[in-house]
Amino acid sequence: MYYWSLVESYRSEGKVKQRVLQSLGNTQTALMFLQGNPRYGTYFQQIRQFLCQTGEASSYATRTAYFVYTNSPAETEAIRHVQPKHLLLSYFYFRNRSLEEVVDKLGYLPAIMLDSGAFSAFHSGRNIAPLDYMTFIETNQHYLDHYISLDVIGDPDLTFYYYEMMRFKGFRPLPVYHYGEEQDVLDRYIHLGNPYIALGGTVPERNKRKVAQWVRTLHKKHPDVHFHLLGSSSRKIIETTPLFSCDSSTWIQQAANGKPSHIQGKSRQAKVKRAIYNMNTTLQSLGSMSKEEMP
Repeated sequence: MYYWSLVESYRSEGKVKQRVLQSLGNTQTALMFLQGNPRYGTYFQQIRQFLCQTGEASSYATRTAYFVYTNSPAETEAIRHVQPKHLLLSYFYFRNRSLEEVVDKLGYLPAIMLDSGAFSAFHSGRNIAPLDYMTFIETNQHYLDHYISLDVIGDPDLTFYYYEMMRFKGFRPLPVYHYGEEQDVLDRYIHLGNPYIALGGTVPERNKRKVAQWVRTLHKKHPDVHFHLLGSSSRKIIETTPLFSCDSSTWIQQAANGKPSHIQGKSRQAKVKRAIYNMNTTLQSLGSMSKEEMP
């Protein structure tokens, strides 16, 4: 892994010396900083060129980011502007709407991954009926790229039961394996031939390096399985693990909290501009943009 700094050369007593103006951190952190500062655009391009020449760029261009969409006006406007290829929608938020209506509202057809919204339901004290969830999937299947099995936080046996129920009914959901569960829980899904598995339960864990180590261990044991990280695009995880995909609502949460700070203002339009910036930054850092789309 490379670490970068902005360094200035100067003369002192007839000798050329250097001083560090800004420590930029690892490659992804450096790219994020440089992209957010137009005056450093030349350095941004130089790093990108270096990565391509050394073959390192490929390690940052193999992941897919699903942007969490909950139907807020600011989210809708930002998504309509950027039109990211991948969105994650929660059944919990869209259970009373058709995906045809959602797609018409957005103005384009993204690849949609559907989550049951068990996490949101759990924290709101509500339950999700498995049959209702399956009916929604069946009704909207033409708009779905993937859908995730209904899971029950803290109950791997019931989660597996719901997964088997969906399989019995003819559905092919992504199973969910939660952080902290026993290895044999994952083994059951692996033995059933699942090539794509969602990883949940990592959001409360503050030590993201610990989560990253967990993901690396899973991949080492099961190199042929694609893993999707639910609810997180933490760079401490995605930069250091061979994750196939991830999803996150950070792009809109940070926009609501005033990040990036160089886009100032408390108006809805300022929030939308920050959301657009955050979305494009995430797409670029994950390699999801084509070279033609790169700034």
